Amino acid sequence: MTFVATKPEVDVFEDIDLVNRLRGMFSKARARRRSRVGLWNRNRRLVHNRYYGSGRPNWMASPQASEIYPILHALIGWMTDQRQTISVTASADPGSPYSAVLSQQAHDLATVIESLWITHAFDCPFEKVLWDAMTYGTGIFKTVWDPSVDGGQGNALLGRVDPFAFYPDPNATSMTDLEYCFEARLVSFDELERRFPGSSAYVGGGAEERLDTPEDLYGGSSQPMGVPGNVGTNPSTLWGRPQSGGDRREGGVTIYECWLRENETAETADGEPYVQTKWRLVVFCGNYVLMDIDAAELWGHSGHPYTRYVLQDLGEFWGMSLVEHLAQPQEALNRLLTCIQSNAELIANPVWLEDTRAQVGRSKVTNRPGQRLYKTPGAEVGWQTPPDLPSFLFNMVQFWIGEMERISGLSAMVRGATPTNRASQGVLDQVQEAAFVRVRAAVRNLERSLRDVGGLLCSLIVENYTAPRIVPVVGPSAEQSALALKGKHFYMPGPDGSVPLRYELLVEAG
Repeated sequence: MTFVATKPEVDVFEDIDLVNRLRGMFSKARARRRSRVGLWNRNRRLVHNRYYGSGRPNWMASPQASEIYPILHALIGWMTDQRQTISVTASADPGSPYSAVLSQQAHDLATVIESLWITHAFDCPFEKVLWDAMTYGTGIFKTVWDPSVDGGQGNALLGRVDPFAFYPDPNATSMTDLEYCFEARLVSFDELERRFPGSSAYVGGGAEERLDTPEDLYGGSSQPMGVPGNVGTNPSTLWGRPQSGGDRREGGVTIYECWLRENETAETADGEPYVQTKWRLVVFCGNYVLMDIDAAELWGHSGHPYTRYVLQDLGEFWGMSLVEHLAQPQEALNRLLTCIQSNAELIANPVWLEDTRAQVGRSKVTNRPGQRLYKTPGAEVGWQTPPDLPSFLFNMVQFWIGEMERISGLSAMVRGATPTNRASQGVLDQVQEAAFVRVRAAVRNLERSLRDVGGLLCSLIVENYTAPRIVPVVGPSAEQSALALKGKHFYMPGPDGSVPLRYELLVEAG
């Protein structure tokens, strides 16, 4: 391990052996996940209604009946229709002298979480995770302490990690048996300097590396080019001549945030040794290690900040995507509509069939009344119309729409369509109840994930609210108030110093 002179703000050192070991682990995690990237991009195209992409000629019929987006939008709308609540109960004997104080602290802790949810807009990453779970099968929450917010006082924040940037242990089936994970993404030099002051002086421009990223849905290219332009007359080259311009991408570097589970030996109260696990954070860029620290030095819960959400937990880390099941019916529906649209356009503007001996090749033939054409006798000319479409083709369209409703559990009537016949109230209630079965199953898994998120938020708040502060509170009737917290508000005196509040959580997501 070779250390280099650094600025006092950051401890950057070069450790090629450690970086190479971590890169080997990252390569295994990326190789196991690589087969999903193509499917994720396909799912993303269908959600954005970009089935045909941008390379299809304009003259070709390209109808796209977006059934996936309204289905997902309706599901996520129901799941977010009711605000999530996190109730905190103090773990204390009801008959103890501190019971009332601890109960008030637990109530204040729940109030702080509710305030953070509103003031820091936790609804935004929360909804993104739901879209990720629907589209890719898994959504990832990230709960951290950011010391730069709230005027430098810092606060606990909830964020979302793009599944394309998250690389878990290939053998993991959940966050419980996760041995390591990576979060890798491209950042600018300004962000690198903000997060690790002084590190940009040692990490050069060669630290930019290719990662798995979402494809551009509007025809752009994500391929890096040293200079924009083509070599010679070949329009497909990625690299241009030096005199044709500068770099088409802004400068940046790829940073890797690696969380490792390791073993350490500890002793019980009786002096008996036992082995326990701990989490270690290593952040590196190029061959330089920007941070190497135990999680216990970052926060009291001593774990990683990630929480996983899946619609249904089937024993695999990457859950089952709803779009994956809706993709084939959506593609079949688009192809059927393309056939119908193409047939209609050919009938309206049919193909002109002409004998070479007709001698009308120089005439511009336009299909309009009153037009006269002269041809050579014996040579045939005329409009060639396509055959009529079979009637079952329109039944196939309704079949695939019905299949998508069956898979999602959402009928058109549940999504807001007006029924053509006059159904009784009992029938409408039965249809809605059948749809809510799927929603309730997804909400139950969401409550389990939010329980973990709430535990991380509570731990960070209890540990780091050491200075007096004022927490804004907005009530259900829009009345405004504030909660005054003293220093170490969530601590109680103990035999060996201050003892943090112990609590239990109850999460309701709808």
